[in-house]
Amino acid sequence: MPLSAGFQLEKHTVFPTRNTISGPDGDKRLEPKSMQVLQLLAERSGEVVTRGELLERVWKNTYSGDEALSRSISLLRSALGGGEAGRKYIHTVPKTGYMLSVPVTELPSRLIEEGTLRMPVPNEEGSAGRSPVAAALMRPFPIAASVRLMKWIYFLIGRWTMPRGR
Repeated sequence: MPLSAGFQLEKHTVFPTRNTISGPDGDKRLEPKSMQVLQLLAERSGEVVTRGELLERVWKNTYSGDEALSRSISLLRSALGGGEAGRKYIHTVPKTGYMLSVPVTELPSRLIEEGTLRMPVPNEEGSAGRSPVAAALMRPFPIAASVRLMKWIYFLIGRWTMPRGR
């Protein structure tokens, strides 16, 4: 199945045209070769892809040793959660190759426009899901900004409640 437009790996959305993985930890950019490795593994999800095939299809006529492939796998695991979380997605099959072990879901074409998700299409009731304002309010607020905001609120409350005229 061609997955060049985009696909889902559990909580992560992959956009090959942008070399980006979006997940719970935000967006992460990948090197083009690493994205090609992930695409190849996703196209053959659940199957072992040999190191030789990965090197042949991704690095083609350029001389690259196993180090380049190992580095790409490491970058992919890091982008998918790092440590054991990353290893949950990509398994090493000793002396053979690698296997993507999570289900791959191709993104519906109606949601993809040049590698980015569009706003949801309105349904029969006219609801298009969460509005842009609601989505912005649901994003995490930076701690430093919230501390500054709280200081201003306390300052203003203190100024309004202090006795005047003395």
